[in-house]
Amino acid sequence: MAAIGLVEEVARWWGSSSGRFVLGGLYLEMTDDLVDDRGLSDNRNDFHVFAAFGAQPAAARVPSEGFTIRQRRELTLTLPPEALLSCLQSTHTKASSSQFWRPSITIQGRIQSPMVFNAVRKLRYLWTNVVETCLRTFPFRCRTGLIVVGSPGPDSPVLLTCNFHLTVERVKKALTGVDAYLLVANSRGVNVWCAATGGLLTNHDVISVLKTSGVADRVRQREIILPQLAATGVEGKVIEEKTGWTVVWGPVDAADIPVFLGNGFQKTTAMTSVVFKWPERLEMAITWAFPMSVLTLFGLPLLGRNLLPLIGLIWLLSFLIFLGFPLYQAHLQGARGVILRQFTVGVVLVGIVATMLITAAATSESLSWEWAVRWSLAALIIVSILCVEITGTTPVYKSGLHEDRLLQVSLDQDLCSGLGFCDEVCPRNVFEVKPLEQTATLAKIEDCVQCGACIVQCPVDALCFRSPSGGMVAPDTVRKFKLNLLGKRMVKADG
Repeated sequence: MAAIGLVEEVARWWGSSSGRFVLGGLYLEMTDDLVDDRGLSDNRNDFHVFAAFGAQPAAARVPSEGFTIRQRRELTLTLPPEALLSCLQSTHTKASSSQFWRPSITIQGRIQSPMVFNAVRKLRYLWTNVVETCLRTFPFRCRTGLIVVGSPGPDSPVLLTCNFHLTVERVKKALTGVDAYLLVANSRGVNVWCAATGGLLTNHDVISVLKTSGVADRVRQREIILPQLAATGVEGKVIEEKTGWTVVWGPVDAADIPVFLGNGFQKTTAMTSVVFKWPERLEMAITWAFPMSVLTLFGLPLLGRNLLPLIGLIWLLSFLIFLGFPLYQAHLQGARGVILRQFTVGVVLVGIVATMLITAAATSESLSWEWAVRWSLAALIIVSILCVEITGTTPVYKSGLHEDRLLQVSLDQDLCSGLGFCDEVCPRNVFEVKPLEQTATLAKIEDCVQCGACIVQCPVDALCFRSPSGGMVAPDTVRKFKLNLLGKRMVKADG
């Protein structure tokens, strides 16, 4: 659909508009018009016009004056500015001024039924999930700025997420039926936890989108809901000091946001905890199997008819390793020797596969011992690649390649005042806070993943990292320097 003159004017005035308006039985829906940090709007495919189909023809549902509907369901609509302003004012509270509008505004496009519109939207969401899960190891950026979800008002909640496209789409889906403002901060196309831990989602990025999006002009309240997993890189105290917005830490999973909002911003224990559920394990298996399969295609001249069986083996072993994670999870517990334990898991799996192949060769006249050995070696190579970083691909263990896995969170009871910021942002529920006694304890220190969120958020610096040799990583160091891909604390965070 093409909108002539309308979306451009709306983008200039509101900056971002979303809502469904009804005029004489004709539905006009404006969705996901996004404004970036520079105030520029992407106006493509943001305005949708469709008739409410029913027992009567579409033309009978539309007033004759100002509307023209052709047999092909092509629509030309001319509205005086007063009519358009009244529609916009039904869902927006910003003061209007006719000086922004032309004498009349014309929309030309195709009428689309709500059923078709929703079907296309669902297919697009499915396609996004499939493609970006297969290529999840690569950044997928989307525009930063403000997304208006539903028909929010001046008291509607304001949420923030990263600009990893898959995350944005999933947050928008989770907010279906919710009226809210969603801010998209620049995380360089990386997911929230990795971006915050790696210095790609910082105080500066949050402050920037708060100040440039115009959301402050739309709401009366000054509370911004941040993903809990952003607490490793974004300091709530700094955001409040520099913007006047109070940070509320939302749930770990976007699917819990509607319940979180309905409970008055109160989180259950389950909402604060990271777990490695089977859907996430399935996604991780696909994330590993797809690029490995693509690389295998380069061996087509050498592999010949063995190519497809090899790709099938890659996918089979990926699914077995990640879907079977609960079976060997306890074996990976502990900071020392984790790399060896990961390979032990792989050796056991290869042993099972090799046994099956040898059995098949021994009981079949068409299969040889050479065949069994060859495919067993192929399985060993595949599993060695998959098992080199099992812990680092899960949210419940620290990477076996990161030196931080050897560190331990240390709590100074003399400085602790029991404010509970540590417990609020801990993704593994390590802390037990006793407000009446004004203290906290590391009740489940064995579950700690050394993310450092508690250290970053503690306002009295009662927490720090301690190395096995007794050395200390000070709170300011954890806040200012983030981890690179090798787990070295060398990335200086902005803001």
